[in-house]
Amino acid sequence: MNWIDQVRVFLQQEIELYGDEPAFASRVRRSALISTAAFAVPGSSAVDTGDSDPPVPLNVEPAQSLEELDRILHGCRQCSLGAHGAGMVFGAGDPHADIVLVGEQPSQQDGKRGALFSGEPGELLDRILSAISLNREKVYLATLLKCSAAGESDPKEQEAELCLPYLLKQLALIQPKFILAMGRTAAGYLLRTKEPLSRLRGRLHSYGNTQVIVTYAPATLLRYPQFKRETWADVQLLRRAYDEYIDRSTEKS
Repeated sequence: MNWIDQVRVFLQQEIELYGDEPAFASRVRRSALISTAAFAVPGSSAVDTGDSDPPVPLNVEPAQSLEELDRILHGCRQCSLGAHGAGMVFGAGDPHADIVLVGEQPSQQDGKRGALFSGEPGELLDRILSAISLNREKVYLATLLKCSAAGESDPKEQEAELCLPYLLKQLALIQPKFILAMGRTAAGYLLRTKEPLSRLRGRLHSYGNTQVIVTYAPATLLRYPQFKRETWADVQLLRRAYDEYIDRSTEKS
């Protein structure tokens, strides 16, 4: 591995862990904007923001079922990712599941196969679920963004905000008791926080009447195996909380 690859790995690991971009990155962007502004024509904008109104999310409220919501999604062309309707993956699993797993975005492989968590990340996820006596048929799989993207990068804010209503409507229709948010971006938008993942994991959060556990995404674990121990602790927390819920429900009945 040459020094450029080493720097790239280091920066990606910092972002995975702490959420915020390294301080110098934002300074570089500010310097670039200042430099651009110096050459701007008086009265014009140094940054092209576009004249058209920004796109707005499609109305998902009429959907009374996951099937209806899926049809609305497949008519969405509100951002560049969904412009051609390719690579859309809605979700899969038990529509009445007590547990929903929320990832960040379908991979390119997911988009081609039309299924979430395919390939190596999916195999790892299956092993994680099996270790706590769960499987794909007992949970529901969803993502924040519904379309795959070329390359590996965090979703753009506009893309995430346009897709968020689909996820929230999915959760409203399923009404799970627990959510396992996998990845900083998924957890951040769901909980509306900019806290880094390292500060969010290891405890229960609330999303309405649903309890949320935050952990690393399977794809992240493949890149950084050192996070597997923390992930194991997180899914054990999920299992304990779920068992306690089952016990309470049994006592009431």
